Amino acid sequence: MGVGDGPIGVLAYLVNRLQVGDRATPYSMVAGVSQAGTYQDLFGPEAGDGSIVINQWLAEDLGAAVGDETDLAYFVSGSGRQLQEKTTRLRVSRIVPVEGPAADPNLMPDFPGLAGTQNCHDWDAGIAIDLDRIRPKDEDTWDRYGGTPKGIVTLAAGRSMWPIALAT
Repeated sequence: MGVGDGPIGVLAYLVNRLQVGDRATPYSMVAGVSQAGTYQDLFGPEAGDGSIVINQWLAEDLGAAVGDETDLAYFVSGSGRQLQEKTTRLRVSRIVPVEGPAADPNLMPDFPGLAGTQNCHDWDAGIAIDLDRIRPKDEDTWDRYGGTPKGIVTLAAGRSMWPIALAT
């Protein structure tokens, strides 16, 4: 993907949940993005591989503030290619409005079973998704923003969490 000064690396992943304390948001895209071009300003100087930038919608849903720890749960391929859920804890480094680079729907690739669907209950991603966890406000957000990531991590952090995925 090329933006601004030249190519950047992007790795997008459908996570099972983002959680702060006892509040959780199900099934959201999180993108690992190189800190270059348009996305450089999104991260800010306080971002690192152990942090996450979240959008305002997610911050409000989780009651999250800068400095809070967020648990990010996602599937990885385990032994025998069985999916196993793994959780990584990240510190919220910034909260950004859902605009500009933080509202870039192109950060989500044509994810099979999700791209082009009109509502979350039509998802058929080929993995176990509990559609009962999807709330009306999640559906409203999908209608408005599609697969725009709710969280952004560094590309290095994304590659560390999701090693079987390939960045472009």
